[in-house]
Amino acid sequence: MLLNLIHIRSSVAAVMLAFSGAGLAIASEDSGKYFLVVDHSGSMLTKVRSGPDSGRSRWEVLRDRASGFVDRLPEGSHVWAGVFSARDPQAVESWEGDPYAGWFVPLFARLNTNDARTAFATRIKAFPEPGLATGTWLNQAMMESLLKAEAAGQNDPDAYLTVMVYTDGIDQGHGRTTAEMIRNKGSICTKDEVDAKILALKARHRNFNLVHVYRPGDESIMDAHVVRLVTNRLQLASPLAASEQTIDLELRFNDDERLKLEGRPLVLSWQPLPDTGIPAIAIEGGPFVMKNGKISAKLRKAGEWPAGQDVRAVLKLDYPRFDDALLVEEGGSTVEVLFQGAQGPAIQDLLPADGSHFPVGRLISFSLTTLPGCEVEWNFGDGSQAKGNPTQHRFEAPGSKEVVAKVTDPRTGLSATARTKLTLVELKLTLDPLPTDAVPGGELRFSATAAGSFRSFFWDIGGRTYAGQPRTDGVPGTELRLAFDRPGAVSIRLHGEGSAGGRAEAEEATLVLKEIPAIRLSSPAPGEVLYFGSRREIRAEIEGVDANQIQFSLESGGEAVIPPTVVDVRREGSLRTALLPSLIPTLPQRTTARLKVEAVGTTPPLQREIEVRLESEPPSVQIVLPDGREPHINRETPVRLETNAKLSNIRWDFGDGWQNGSEIERPIWSRYGSYTIQVSATAPDGSELVAAPVEVKVPVRPANGQASVIYKGRKVGAEVSKVPVNATLELRSETRGDVIATRWLLDGAELPPGQETVTVKERGFKTLQLVVDATPEAGG
Repeated sequence: MLLNLIHIRSSVAAVMLAFSGAGLAIASEDSGKYFLVVDHSGSMLTKVRSGPDSGRSRWEVLRDRASGFVDRLPEGSHVWAGVFSARDPQAVESWEGDPYAGWFVPLFARLNTNDARTAFATRIKAFPEPGLATGTWLNQAMMESLLKAEAAGQNDPDAYLTVMVYTDGIDQGHGRTTAEMIRNKGSICTKDEVDAKILALKARHRNFNLVHVYRPGDESIMDAHVVRLVTNRLQLASPLAASEQTIDLELRFNDDERLKLEGRPLVLSWQPLPDTGIPAIAIEGGPFVMKNGKISAKLRKAGEWPAGQDVRAVLKLDYPRFDDALLVEEGGSTVEVLFQGAQGPAIQDLLPADGSHFPVGRLISFSLTTLPGCEVEWNFGDGSQAKGNPTQHRFEAPGSKEVVAKVTDPRTGLSATARTKLTLVELKLTLDPLPTDAVPGGELRFSATAAGSFRSFFWDIGGRTYAGQPRTDGVPGTELRLAFDRPGAVSIRLHGEGSAGGRAEAEEATLVLKEIPAIRLSSPAPGEVLYFGSRREIRAEIEGVDANQIQFSLESGGEAVIPPTVVDVRREGSLRTALLPSLIPTLPQRTTARLKVEAVGTTPPLQREIEVRLESEPPSVQIVLPDGREPHINRETPVRLETNAKLSNIRWDFGDGWQNGSEIERPIWSRYGSYTIQVSATAPDGSELVAAPVEVKVPVRPANGQASVIYKGRKVGAEVSKVPVNATLELRSETRGDVIATRWLLDGAELPPGQETVTVKERGFKTLQLVVDATPEAGG
């Protein structure tokens, strides 16, 4: 067989086969490209004769192992599978009608979710039992898998490539003489061709693995266990410079109860290279054991060593072997080692780069790459020095600085230096003087002078941020133009971002916006009417200046209606206010007057004049109820009119029609309810005045009554116990409240309405009753 016949147990981790015509393009950060070849030929119907799966068909066991193997692959793996059978590989015409009828079925998945993993394993298990066809195109399927693995390796040289084969190891396709084989001779691949391709892949891709998981000897089928070698390359100092060096090799594997790897023996040895042999380096620190993590070993010079040249070697890891299990060597089992020649240490990746700019005061990180174990010294060109790699330094003055890095290998005494030139820029911001007589309303210009190179400026004015613009007067720095709508103190802050990084802030300042000096009349309003004989409050307010007194005057036709009067100012918060309660005198006729206020002794002088009208107050009439009664009112509550004129022809309407009255009336309502009171009157000039209607509510009065029967001036039942037959009795009743009607009953019989007497013509006891009918709200 061309395949490695290896015993395998649980935890299969193999790479699967891609059967698509396009090349594979797989991201290098994905650690595994898994290719699976599954035999679905007729020979797989043979029953297993021994082992834990005895009695089951080879296909049944293979199908379960393949799907179970997928379930244990690392997360994020790229997985391909090809299920092949005994059909002609060129006869694909029947594939479209029946996806299981062709010689192979390609499957692919990216195992980045549990659903993707489960779905892929389920697709493999869903294949039916193979048919009873003869012939297995194993070599051809193997060649397909190797070609696709080769394409994956070309796209990603560092990928871990593994081909896992599930088969009984029998190829019945090559060498047949049937017409079908003759017709498709070009599709037949031989074992020698497969062997040659395997050798070529092993030589070209150090991470290529081939695994055969079926042993024809006992016909048992096992799983595989993956060991991943994380460390594939090491770069070390020359043994002439460091006779002893410690290396770390990192392994990753999944341990389980059936296959315990932790603590198993691990052998490290040198693998000869063509034309170089084995390096004169001893491996010490053993015995070594399998460890899920880093394994440390010591390398010591053990013989002659070439001076001044690099030496390449291969470190071989021999993993433990088991009778019934396989370790799949993902990432291979060898490490490429480069011993650097004994020469001065090289300096690479010196940072910061030459020509970099930084602001003064910024903490700058310095680093470089060199041979491990070397000492690094830094001279920063400002009198400061430091050791170590990486390191940090802060420059406190502007200018150009040359930083020198010196690397020394203490094992050889050889050293190397490298230089980088930096430009240090001072970042400084200074606010220009703020306006001293700033007032709300006008646009103000704020400016600042800058030292150093800035890429942006930001103003903070009273807690709001504004982007600064370059100055328009040619001075380095920034400016901002802004207007304010109210007086008060405003904080001014400014910071800038340096072109090469860093930040500078100007010292905070405070702008005081003064009030605009002004005086105004808040009462009365311009054009307002002032009535003769009324008292009116004149109110003036002053802002922007300190004033202790304000003078008022009211003139009409060149004569003083109110003589000039000086009133003291009182402070109300930020306002300064003066009040003048004034009695407007009665003039012969209506007129227009000028009301004038002026601040006394202020600079600048402030005054304000408005025009008002003086006239008699127009007649008016208003319905007034007693305090606390509205909107409820008793039936006898007096209602009066309030007026500023002598009225005549006063008429009232209390809800039951208009009637003549006086200025005070006492309405009487017959029952409860809501009523609208209206009034009209005649003014002295003959015009009609109508007061605004008033809605009132008259409350309900409970109804009750008292009955009396009179015989010859005496009460029957109280003063007279008996009356003679044919006597005439008087019927009397007294009622209160909201009563609708009264009725008398004689021995239960209702008397005619309005009857006030009754004559009893029969002897015996008689019953007279008074029935009072009331509204439901009054008791019924």
